[in-house]
Amino acid sequence: MPEYSNTALGEVVRELRERKGMTQVELGRGARYGTGEGVSISRLENGLLRPGAERLAGIAETLGLSLEELEAKACENDAPDSTTEPRGEDAAEQTEAKAAEAKAPPSQKELTARRKRIEEEVQERSKLVQDLGDAFNMQYDRAEEEFLQRFVDLARRVEGAQPPDHAQLDDVPDATASDTAERWVQANVNGVVRTIASGATGAAVGGATAYGAFVAASSFWTASTGAAISGLSGIAVPKAAVALFGGGWLATGGAGVAGGAAVLMGIAAAPMAIFLAGGLTYASRRNRRQRQELADQLDAAEAELAATAPGVGALRDLLPRATATLDYIATHAGHAVARWQDQLDPGPLTWESLGPDGQKLYHAFIDIAGAQQAIATLSFESMLLARDDDRDALIQLADQVLSTAHDTVQGHV
Repeated sequence: MPEYSNTALGEVVRELRERKGMTQVELGRGARYGTGEGVSISRLENGLLRPGAERLAGIAETLGLSLEELEAKACENDAPDSTTEPRGEDAAEQTEAKAAEAKAPPSQKELTARRKRIEEEVQERSKLVQDLGDAFNMQYDRAEEEFLQRFVDLARRVEGAQPPDHAQLDDVPDATASDTAERWVQANVNGVVRTIASGATGAAVGGATAYGAFVAASSFWTASTGAAISGLSGIAVPKAAVALFGGGWLATGGAGVAGGAAVLMGIAAAPMAIFLAGGLTYASRRNRRQRQELADQLDAAEAELAATAPGVGALRDLLPRATATLDYIATHAGHAVARWQDQLDPGPLTWESLGPDGQKLYHAFIDIAGAQQAIATLSFESMLLARDDDRDALIQLADQVLSTAHDTVQGHV
């Protein structure tokens, strides 16, 4: 395998890109990078990372070279000068000059270009989060109004109603992400049952159900031995699950989905805040020290963008899925509960008066409501806050929760 430094590779890529008149974003897109392509190429060109062979081959292809040709140029760029090495005072002077050059901060032009790229990336993320959040919130409100509140009001008229047999959570000694997702949906079913019995009305239904489910999960997430699932095998990770399912809702003081979306917006803009706080961003001229300070701030912002990129990618996939399921609940479950309402006699009802078919439908609506609240209590911002294995576990868990909720709903309506 050819040996060359990250710095040498970055210099070659920058030179070839500029020779072709391409921007860093264009090169990143050509190499099939996802969100933050410009930041990734910037870090490569500054010697801060080396892509894997597949990604590097894409960069080479976009620059009109093969992978072998690009690596050969990097090796040539890294080779020591073959001319006679200077000696004595000349050598000392050149050493000092090279040291001074190495310590020189980026130029004003480069800093301005980097700042602009970060601004564009933050604005793109903010728009993405805003658009996805608006769509999610609209369907959440529809599902709340068209189905959940209507069903809860009807359910409170039924005296002696029996909860579904599966509402009690069973112990799962070796829990997987799928097991944990199923348990969370069931915990939310218990929360719905508790909400119906509590007498909460109006907007309180969502918050009460979410809080009840959170408490239920805390109570049930233990093995038969009494040991927390975190001490067992599998990927249940209750600490991460609590952050994902309960943390976002509760941390916003019951603000619910709207509060969570506001948190997401703040996180999306966080990289910009890193260097805006320094007060140097829009200075027209900077001295050497100020340029270096801004370069350090830009490095931190780019690092934050890179670190949160997988979470942003997950949101791009997960939020539309959550939105689609809530839309399905609002439309189909909403119509089903409206038809059921038309069939019921006015006034109080008894469990026995519903008959087998009515009791089965009641339990189906309980399951759908639990699935709806399992989605509503997801804390999507946790996917941006978490890092590495914790983030991956949260994403996998959210994926399973959405799949479980979707299957539950479509299995009934």
